[in-house]
Amino acid sequence: MVNIIQENYNNGDFFKIYNTGTDDFKKLTPENNFFLLMKRKKEVLGDFVSSTLMVSNVINSNIVILTYRSTYENYSLIEEFQFIRKDKKNELQLGTYFIDDGGKKGEVIRQ
Repeated sequence: MVNIIQENYNNGDFFKIYNTGTDDFKKLTPENNFFLLMKRKKEVLGDFVSSTLMVSNVINSNIVILTYRSTYENYSLIEEFQFIRKDKKNELQLGTYFIDDGGKKGEVIRQ
């Protein structure tokens, strides 16, 4: 799922990313705000290049948290994706997305 998000990011398909979110994700982040955030991210970081999974945490099979060291054209930094599903009958959906541009979880490196 993360690779699809990264592909959509590079293609500028931010609404496709948004639409993978849970209802709570969409309540907390209006669509236009998400689009502006992603557009600004792309202006600053550039295109996505590669990532390395740093930590994977599965909580009761309904919550999965993936932490990556992601490399973009202009920076390398930590990103965290939390995927949630209501129950085992549903697919995982994006619950939260955190870009550690402040270097709290790992160094921000200018490329």
